[in-house]
Amino acid sequence: MIRAPLHSLVIALLLAGMASCLTAGAAAADAIARCRAKGNDDTVRAMPPALARGAASALGVETSDIRGNPRRFVYRCMNGAVWACDHGANITCARADAEGETQGVAEFCKANPDETVPMVVTGHGAVHSWTCENGRPKITGARQVDGRGFIADDWRRVDQ
Repeated sequence: MIRAPLHSLVIALLLAGMASCLTAGAAAADAIARCRAKGNDDTVRAMPPALARGAASALGVETSDIRGNPRRFVYRCMNGAVWACDHGANITCARADAEGETQGVAEFCKANPDETVPMVVTGHGAVHSWTCENGRPKITGARQVDGRGFIADDWRRVDQ
């Protein structure tokens, strides 16, 4: 008598596991299909676990990093492909801020006339890096922005 319920439980668990695998595969297929259909979609979305292997390869991280930190890794669509980003410590994965000199940068330079302006002042999504020379802001570099307005170095194409 005990065998019948145990047998049913085993079958139910196997079916649930198979359904989970199918659902994960569908999530990856949905993301790939979405990007192929839309071409460009600048909505930054959470990385589906089924894309973890491809995203990990593109970003140069371990697959377990993506599966263990699902909110840290995101994707968007560009030119019909899936592009991945790792928020990491200083990466926003948002559109780049291409604004020129801000009030915050100007005030920092007045208070620190010969210092480098830190990211806490410019923001981590800023395209420009700044220094202060005699109390005046000066651009010292600019990060490359992709065709959709995101910092190019932060995003990697996921092979499909």
